Amino acid sequence: EEIISEVKLKTLPERLYPHITGRFAWILEDKKIYRLYPDGKKELYLKLKEGIKDFKPSPDCQYLAVFTEKQTKLYSADDKTLVYNVKIVPDSTFVFLGGDPPSFLIGKNMSNFESLTWPETLYLVRKGQPRLIMTNLSGTVVADHSGRAFYSIKPKNYIEKRDTETGK
Repeated sequence: EEIISEVKLKTLPERLYPHITGRFAWILEDKKIYRLYPDGKKELYLKLKEGIKDFKPSPDCQYLAVFTEKQTKLYSADDKTLVYNVKIVPDSTFVFLGGDPPSFLIGKNMSNFESLTWPETLYLVRKGQPRLIMTNLSGTVVADHSGRAFYSIKPKNYIEKRDTETGK
């Protein structure tokens, strides 16, 4: 194995996502998102008054979903323009779907036990509007490559394929 590059950090980031181009990685530290470059340079990318709990870039790195304690915010990654807010925060599932801006799925735990990841409710968020589409998931949710359908695991070992437009 050959190491392409190595960056020494003072502390480990809470989250790290490489940009699709490989020019930098986004990292989460101290409730702020930074850009970390291969030469070790770290640059503040996004800071919110309420702090950032977690984040996730879209597969094409055009958007960032940013999670605070109370809401999910979708930003354009290029210019950090806020696209919309959703007053739901995922605690079990978050999956980007296709579209521009992208739609996504947010899973919420129905249980008060943190270690229990199911049953959960699932919301489809399109253009900033959440819609409840399922209330009895039991595990993983995966989108197909087109973003037009997703697969979900149901109780009693069933796997369903559902349309992202209708939830059917």
